[in-house]
Amino acid sequence: MSALGLFLLVSTSSAGLASTSSTSVEVTPRPLSERVRADAAPASSTPTLAFDRRPEDAGAAWGVYTRVASQIPRGDSNIGTVSSVGALVGFEVGAEYAPWSPVDGLSFELGASAGLQTRRILQTADAKLGVMALQASAVYRRPIWSFFGAYARATGAVNWGHFSVAESQGDYEIDDVAVAFSAAGALGAELLVPVGYTAIESLERADQWISFHLEVGYAVYTPFDFDEMRRDLPNDSEPQRIATSTVDAGSLRLDGVLWRMGAAFRF
Repeated sequence: MSALGLFLLVSTSSAGLASTSSTSVEVTPRPLSERVRADAAPASSTPTLAFDRRPEDAGAAWGVYTRVASQIPRGDSNIGTVSSVGALVGFEVGAEYAPWSPVDGLSFELGASAGLQTRRILQTADAKLGVMALQASAVYRRPIWSFFGAYARATGAVNWGHFSVAESQGDYEIDDVAVAFSAAGALGAELLVPVGYTAIESLERADQWISFHLEVGYAVYTPFDFDEMRRDLPNDSEPQRIATSTVDAGSLRLDGVLWRMGAAFRF
């Protein structure tokens, strides 16, 4: 074999080896660790709900609420009517603001309430007790598990009470209005259900909730003094010579155990 033929044979063999080496690099399988990581990666880019169970991270929130409340009055009445009134059931509505979190930390409420109780007296007259109030509360909440939490509430209120006694058959009625102040404390539990979300990068974060809550506490009142119950007569009533006098019905204290249950929407 000539020198030229030997040179051509060596060159051809070297080129073949280089081509074989280049091809082997392209088809070399990935390491096992890389394949495991690739298989574990999510198959889709659908946002996860990682923040659904952490509403305490949501920041400040506003809200509106409605509640049913009940408490048992006790009083000292000269005519035995106020003291025998049963549980006073009322309704509450208002707004709330949580500066840090809707379920963790301090929040504030401002609202109004109204309640009415009717009772028959000796089958001849009807007694009615109505109470309206403006109230402010401070609430401290702590999440316990998932969407479940507990809270403590302190409430102060100004209350207007209206007490009347009217004939069952007829138009004779006497009434009086009194003002009382109150303070109350309560412990409760709530269930928070997310109903609205905001997308944040690859996550969704709850930013609207419905809260269902129940609480039990105790309230202390200054007395309602219904000591000037009188009949209101029109100016043109006849005869003018009939004089009217006041009736002292005694005082009413609404001190006692109270409970509330209701729902709130926070956003």
